[in-house]
Amino acid sequence: MIIFDTQRFFVYLINPNGSTKFTPMYADNENLLMFWWYASTVRHLGIGGLRTSYAWPGRGGFHPLPEERFLAYKAAVAEYQSLKRFFARGQFFGIDEYTHVHTISDENAAVINLFNVTQEEVRKVVEVDISQVGLKSVESVDGAEGRKTDAGFLFEIQIPPMSPKLVKINV
Repeated sequence: MIIFDTQRFFVYLINPNGSTKFTPMYADNENLLMFWWYASTVRHLGIGGLRTSYAWPGRGGFHPLPEERFLAYKAAVAEYQSLKRFFARGQFFGIDEYTHVHTISDENAAVINLFNVTQEEVRKVVEVDISQVGLKSVESVDGAEGRKTDAGFLFEIQIPPMSPKLVKINV
């Protein structure tokens, strides 16, 4: 679902119980950490707004969304749309609090969202047992360097401070 608003850029969350939540994105950072966190944890995500104005509490009225942020959101929304089936219909597996796997078993494919919520760059080593995340095999990995193991695959990834990363398996 795409929802447009002429006054501000926002994410509109629809919870499984049918309740909704409006979340302005002024608090997000240039790495779009908040955007990808919502994409990973909310099954139905509505995205809307314009680059020309957004609300910034405490600063009186509306202010322009920086051009770089607008372009980053535009690219992120396009990527989200191309992967939406994983987030909306895929099965969710939490490797840990900051490593989320979204699998569509019928396609033997998955998207992994990784998050660094610290102020320091982190190097993360992730081993995935494919039988535990609904995959049959690993044919390709995009977004990280890795290798196959007996149970699945292992990859390493550098994540900048306060940033998300996406890894695509067989996508």
